[in-house]
Amino acid sequence: MFKLFVLFGSILACCYAAQNPPVKPSKGGVWPKPQYQETSENYLVLLSRTFSFKGPANIGCPDFLNDAFARYWTIIATSSSLEQRGQLSEVERQPQQKFWEDDDNFVGYLDSLNVELIGECANEAVRPNLGDDESYTLTISSEGSTLSASTIWGVLRGLETFSQLIYVEGELLVVNATIITDFPRFPHRGLLLDTSRHFQPVYIMLQNLDAMAYNKLNVLHWVIVDDPSFPYKSRTYPELSEKGAYHPVSKVYEQSDVSKIIEYARVRGIRVIPDFNTPGHGGFTSCWGLSHPELLTPCYSNDQPNGQLGPMDPTRNSTYILLANLFKEVVDVFPDSYINLGGDAVDFSCWKSNPDVNAFMSENDISSYEQLDSYFFQRKISLLDSLSSKYIIQEEAFLHGATLPKSTVIQVRKIGGLNTLAAVGDQSWHVRNLLRLLVLERPVHWQRLGKVL
Repeated sequence: MFKLFVLFGSILACCYAAQNPPVKPSKGGVWPKPQYQETSENYLVLLSRTFSFKGPANIGCPDFLNDAFARYWTIIATSSSLEQRGQLSEVERQPQQKFWEDDDNFVGYLDSLNVELIGECANEAVRPNLGDDESYTLTISSEGSTLSASTIWGVLRGLETFSQLIYVEGELLVVNATIITDFPRFPHRGLLLDTSRHFQPVYIMLQNLDAMAYNKLNVLHWVIVDDPSFPYKSRTYPELSEKGAYHPVSKVYEQSDVSKIIEYARVRGIRVIPDFNTPGHGGFTSCWGLSHPELLTPCYSNDQPNGQLGPMDPTRNSTYILLANLFKEVVDVFPDSYINLGGDAVDFSCWKSNPDVNAFMSENDISSYEQLDSYFFQRKISLLDSLSSKYIIQEEAFLHGATLPKSTVIQVRKIGGLNTLAAVGDQSWHVRNLLRLLVLERPVHWQRLGKVL
């Protein structure tokens, strides 16, 4: 009886909260909060049949910009349409007297947004990079409305802000007179998605990218391969996903899927950084071993193999040959200048038990398993150096003494990370993206997030 009362009370409380929200929703609120915003009570009315975006002449990426205009007009027209949400009555659908024209705060109609691109947009294949200028200035007034930015990425962030400023009054699209000057506090604003542990179909990946664009996030850290599964369908080693994915057909990303996700992200100003975790998260990379057991280290008990396999075997040249061939493909498929190599939480117990590993260490003057882990990373990094790729690694490789190029980005994630940051700084490293790449600059735009998730 008590449980029933509690449940019934919870339902009543939920219903009351839905009908009487504790906070009145804002109209035309911008998210994340801009660096500077001045908003007036005066407003303009936007008529869908007359409004247009006006882009700059002689731009190097006209199709890119026009596609962004079309996408944001769709966002404005659909997310702001009460009729599409079934909230307009038959009476409200009928033509009404233009009552707003007698309102003292009505200052005119917004017929166009003039977009000015101060810098260059080289070509239609332009890609976002770390450190891009994403600043913009947006002015909405009765004298004219302008979005100005130095780069196409600033234009995208400004269009997102413009779409958020517009709200519905009755059946009208309304925007307050506003001046905004904005730029991101952090150059890297990332969201981590782990499809190795939790496979997501392509359409869900695209919805997440939409949600990232709504919140002005600019990096998708895609943990595509880790210990649990190998959903990436490699053209060089197709057997890795055939045997290592949760399902060889329905739970894999074809090459066309990966290209679609990368392109969908690109036109929204989002980088896609792939994460292929090696030598073993938590001590294992079991999904690799389902098709290539020779990659993994045999574990021993009482000086005999016990049938278990541990992290990748750092003593075999065949390990590095496969990684070299695979990463050559990955660098070609994923155009971002960085790849995440993982390297965290490696369990050394299997290496310790294996006599061949210990013999290799003795022959090569490797006195600890941390040094062996560093040896593995040195070999792997040299492969990527030959491909002119940059990389992100977990802090363990740095702490274990690997000699890393200055362009390496180190993820600091463990307790005591401030000491690691100090050590990195002492060596004059590029201290960027140091905290775990689930870096949210400010809380997400929940209203839009709820529409796509």
